[in-house]
Amino acid sequence: NDYMQNHKPSGIKRHTRRGVIIIFAGALLVIVIGFVAFTVDVGMVTLTKGQMQSASDSAAHAATMEVARSFGPGNELTLDEAEAIARQRAVEMVSRFRTGDVASSVADGARDVRLGRRTWHDASQEWIEEWGVSPYNMVEVTVRRTAQDTTALPMSFAQVLGRDNFELTTTSVSAL
Repeated sequence: NDYMQNHKPSGIKRHTRRGVIIIFAGALLVIVIGFVAFTVDVGMVTLTKGQMQSASDSAAHAATMEVARSFGPGNELTLDEAEAIARQRAVEMVSRFRTGDVASSVADGARDVRLGRRTWHDASQEWIEEWGVSPYNMVEVTVRRTAQDTTALPMSFAQVLGRDNFELTTTSVSAL
């Protein structure tokens, strides 16, 4: 009897340790779920930004090809016609691209498409870019997902941290 009072059975210690391990496992599970949630949202932002960049690259290239139709002695279009068609073509190209959770993106021809002239300056040995100056040989297209346009990319798990959406903007320039 004396021996039993002075020495506690080893089974009690193991039971106490199991309780602590359950608490640690629960805390670790919460941290792992947090990292997974963060990864999902960051992955969606990265994917969407890549898709938006593809849309702006394609739209800028397509619009520049339309501007080229106003060049040279055999030109098919006037400068004004080429500008209007280039803006329309850029908006059309952007609309063909999926960006994140939407099947078709939207661009504003007046706000998101700029035309300009790019020329080589021999004295400074650099390219000079002038926006809104004709004859046009350069096009810039911007694709936006912003809260102002109500197209910001909605977040799935970042809402727990107070971030409901993520704003993204990509821009591409193409020149002849």
